[in-house]
Amino acid sequence: MRLGLILSLFASCLALTGCNTTASSETLVYEPPTGPALALIKGSQLQDPGLFGARHVAYVMMVNGQFVREAEENWAQALPLRPGAMDIAVEYRSSVFRSRAVFSFEAKPGARYLLRLTPGITDDDRHTCDFVIVDEATGAPVAPAKKTYATNSSSTSKSNFRPLD
Repeated sequence: MRLGLILSLFASCLALTGCNTTASSETLVYEPPTGPALALIKGSQLQDPGLFGARHVAYVMMVNGQFVREAEENWAQALPLRPGAMDIAVEYRSSVFRSRAVFSFEAKPGARYLLRLTPGITDDDRHTCDFVIVDEATGAPVAPAKKTYATNSSSTSKSNFRPLD
């Protein structure tokens, strides 16, 4: 009786070892599609003038909930998108300041999109970033612009990434 209980417990454990209840890291990473009639999106960069001018860069961080590999390093590379409904998470970075926003829009086959940024500083010295995704052919926004606070990512503040709207 005792041996039967031990064997059934061992068999149950053995059966459960093949179960995977967490998401695979591969499902969390965006794999750009290939083929004809894809849409493309790329980030942008601004450089302040002068010897110590700040570099401001905006890039696509996530596509439909999946992380883009080396997103910041590849901000200028056109990222392929399947036509259809898109949820695009974008990020701004300048030195230690970061900001994020999420856009939802319908990607059109063959369209080229550009993520534009406008960094700023409020009257009370808070850093901000305005994001907008535009169709490169028309210059028209494909989703409403987003204005966010850019917070110091090296701080211990728990208030990072708050939108202004």
